[in-house]
Amino acid sequence: MASAYASVSDGSHESDLAESRNSSLASKYESRTSDRGPFLARARQCSALTLPYLMPQTGTAATDLATPFQSTGARGVNNLAAKLLLALFPPNAPFFRLTVDPFALEKVAPVAGAQSEIEKSLVKIEGAVQRDIEKDNFRVTSFEALKHLLICGNVLHRYPAKNGDCHRVFHMDSYVVERDHSTGNPVLIVTKETVREESLTPALRAAVLAANASGGEESIDGKEFDLYTGYFLNDSQQWETHQEIAGESVPGSDGTYTIDTMPCLALRGLSISGEDWGRSYVEEYLGDLQSLEGLAQALVEGAAAAARLLFLVNPNGLTDAKECTKAQNGAFVEGVEGDITVLQMQKFADFQVAGNTANQIKSDLERAFIMNSAVQRAGERVTAEEIRYVAQELEQILGGTYSILSKEYQLPIVTRAMARMTKENRIPKLPKDVVSPSIITGIEALGRGNDMNRMAMAGQALATILGPGVMNTFVNLPEFVKRFFVSAQVPIDNLLKDPAVLAQEQQQQNTNAVVHNVAPEVVKQIGQHSQMMLAAQQQQPQQGAPAPQ
Repeated sequence: MASAYASVSDGSHESDLAESRNSSLASKYESRTSDRGPFLARARQCSALTLPYLMPQTGTAATDLATPFQSTGARGVNNLAAKLLLALFPPNAPFFRLTVDPFALEKVAPVAGAQSEIEKSLVKIEGAVQRDIEKDNFRVTSFEALKHLLICGNVLHRYPAKNGDCHRVFHMDSYVVERDHSTGNPVLIVTKETVREESLTPALRAAVLAANASGGEESIDGKEFDLYTGYFLNDSQQWETHQEIAGESVPGSDGTYTIDTMPCLALRGLSISGEDWGRSYVEEYLGDLQSLEGLAQALVEGAAAAARLLFLVNPNGLTDAKECTKAQNGAFVEGVEGDITVLQMQKFADFQVAGNTANQIKSDLERAFIMNSAVQRAGERVTAEEIRYVAQELEQILGGTYSILSKEYQLPIVTRAMARMTKENRIPKLPKDVVSPSIITGIEALGRGNDMNRMAMAGQALATILGPGVMNTFVNLPEFVKRFFVSAQVPIDNLLKDPAVLAQEQQQQNTNAVVHNVAPEVVKQIGQHSQMMLAAQQQQPQQGAPAPQ
C-alpha cells in the first residue's frame, strides 16, 4: 500500500504526509474542524432532545443546559446503552474466543487429543485477558462511549498504553479524524485537551516554559494550555505520534505504534461511505423525538393552564362573592347557583388528539430503543415465548450497530489487551497465523455456546436414532466430555477424572457386574444343596428307630 493519505479516494482529503508532519498539530486540528462542523451540530441537536449534558451547545454552562419536556429520549438512550454494554462486554464470560486454524493445528500439534488441551489453555488465556480488560474503569468508560455513539455517532476511546493507566473518552468536540475512504480506517487523529498549570508533567512544563521564554512571558501560574496529541499512519503501516503544547513540541513524546497497539479507537455509530464521521442511532429517529418534544410541551403547558382554578362571578347577581370566600366547608350561603361558575377551557377533544398522537410516537420510540414496556404487550396472560420472540425481533434493529462495534470496538480492545499483556509477559505469545481472536457476542454469535449446542444435538440424535449405547461404541467419551465442558467455558482442572482412575473404576464395575450375575446362581445352588442335606438328616433317625409293638 502506498502512503495512507495517497490512498484516500476523495480529492478533498488527499494530502502529502511530509507536509502534514511539518505543520503544527494546532493547524491540522483547526483545518479539519470545518469538516466536523455539520456532524457536530447534528450531534448537539440530538443531545438536546435526549441527554443535553452529553454534548452541550458551544459556550453553554452547566446551569444553562436545555431541559426537554419529555424523558423518552433519555430513558431510551440509557436503556439501549446498558443493553449494548451487557451484550458487547458480558461481565461473567469472555466476549471473544481464541480460535485455532485447524489446518495450522495439524502441522503444529498432530497428536490425537492435542486440540482439547490447546482449547483448555486458550480458555485460561481468555479468562486472564477478560480480567485485565475489566480493570482500569473500563466499564464506566465504555458506558459513556456507548451513549456518545448512540447520540452523537462518534467518540474516541483511548486505551491505556500500560498496566495501571486508565481508559479515557474524548468527546466529538475534542478531536478530529481523517479516514481512508477505501477501507474506512483512520489515517490521522488529533486530540485536543485543556490542562491547567498545576497538572503539567515535567515534560509538558518544560515545553510551556520554552514557549513562554520565546514569547517574553515570565509566569505560567494558574494558566491553562491546549495540549494537542497527533497520530499519523505512515507508509509502513506504523502509527507515529507526538505532542505539542503552547506551540512547542513536548520532549520525549515521539513514538510509534503498530496497528494492533495504537491506543486511540475512533469509533462510529453508523458508518457512511466516503465520510470521516459516523451517524448516530438517535439521528435516525430525530423526527419522532422532535415531534414528541413539541407535543409534550403543548400538553404540559396546556395541562398547566387547564389546572388553573378561576371562578367567574356575575356582577349583577345576588350571590355575595366575599361571603362565599369566607364561608366554611358545608356552610349555607344565600345566592343563586348561576351567579358563580368555574372557568373551563373546553379543549378536552383537542388534548385527546394531541395525547393519542404523542402516545403513538412514544410507543414507536420505545420499540426502537428496545424498552421493556414496548416488548411486553398489555395483558394478564403474556407468555414468555411471546416476550422472547418480540425481543429477538426488536434486537434485529441493532444488526448494523453490532457489526460495526464488533469490528471497530470489541476486536481492537481484545488485540490491544493481548498485546499489552504479552509485552508485560503476563500471557504467552501466540502465533498469529495459528491463533486469532474472534468476537462471540451479538445477535448471531458464533462461539463455544453454539459448539456446545451442536454437540448436545449430535449426542441426542445418535442416542435417538441408533440407541442409547451407541455413544460408547463410536465416540471417545472422555474427549467428548472434555470438549463439551470447554465449549461451556467451564474450567476442567481437577474436575474430570484421570484416565487411570477411570480404567480402575471400569474394572471394578466389571467385577461387580460378574459378581452380580453369578451370585444368584451360586445362592440358588447352595440353597438346593442345603435342602437336600436337611432332608437326608431328617430321614436317618426314622430308619434307625425300633418298630412299633
